[in-house]
Amino acid sequence: MLIRTACKSCLGGLRNRSRSSRIQMRFKSEVRDKPSNYRRPNYSGFYTSIMDQKAPERQVEDANSAEKPGVVFYSRLAGYPENRPSETESKMYCGVIVPPRPEEPLNCCQSGCVHCVWDIYREEIEDYQEKRKQAREALAKERKAIPVELGGDGKEPDDILAQLDPTLQAFIKLEKELKEKRLKKQAQRASKDLR
Repeated sequence: MLIRTACKSCLGGLRNRSRSSRIQMRFKSEVRDKPSNYRRPNYSGFYTSIMDQKAPERQVEDANSAEKPGVVFYSRLAGYPENRPSETESKMYCGVIVPPRPEEPLNCCQSGCVHCVWDIYREEIEDYQEKRKQAREALAKERKAIPVELGGDGKEPDDILAQLDPTLQAFIKLEKELKEKRLKKQAQRASKDLR
């Protein structure tokens, strides 16, 4: 059997702990016993008038009488107006459909998503510029006047991405490089898997 001996500093710490626990117990008992000047909450007035009122009658509708909704949200009939290209704004020039100019996205989270809205915007802009170029070439082949929307005022249409804020240009360029890098790695992995 081992007998432990305690030094003076250990015993002092035990004494202090017991003293502090006695103080805490005394404090807890004072909190439990409410003082004589304790005031009970007074809820009279507004709350009692609310409680005195009769509860409103609940109207239960018959399940058979419920009307069927005309168009359910996100159904085929409702569609997705913000995502679907507006056919009224798209224009056809010599058999080439030129979509409307894409709008800049406002909902980028800047967290490096795989499908970043700025990547999608860049792809839409590149597609838009390619369609404009095809339409201009088709009009030039048929020797027709080129409309102003396609740069018929004598000026070559500026690069839309060059008109953006320089920080956004850099961000879009970086996203494009990252996407190309990602695709290159995937192609390398696929070629290794085939070997």
